[in-house]
Amino acid sequence: MKMILTIAACLIVSAATYGQDASKPAEAPGNMQAPPSLYAIKKPEVIHSVEALSSDAAKRDHLSGTVLVGLIVDAQGNPQNVHILKSVRQDLDDSAINAVKQYKFKPATKHGTPIAVQLSLYVSFKN
Repeated sequence: MKMILTIAACLIVSAATYGQDASKPAEAPGNMQAPPSLYAIKKPEVIHSVEALSSDAAKRDHLSGTVLVGLIVDAQGNPQNVHILKSVRQDLDDSAINAVKQYKFKPATKHGTPIAVQLSLYVSFKN
């Protein structure tokens, strides 16, 4: 079984982003230019991941699904406050949390300085 990981489009940067999605360049109306700070924020990158494994019960039940995990990636690239945003079943939720807690990230940066950001990850289980 393979775990599929996707960094959700709902990346929320803890630094000021004027309500824009930090993973996309800002679009300014007309000839206006977006504030330079929007372009200076780079999202975190997964540099080490751990596969979330299905429990024996989930395998026996042929259970598949996707757990949505919320977390904060701190300025050192470590996952903090890992929690479930969308549940499948407790055993798969626990496996997803345990796996994500072992991840390592290249931290997000603003103007080259590492910053903490909040993001969501999809962890999929297929049987």
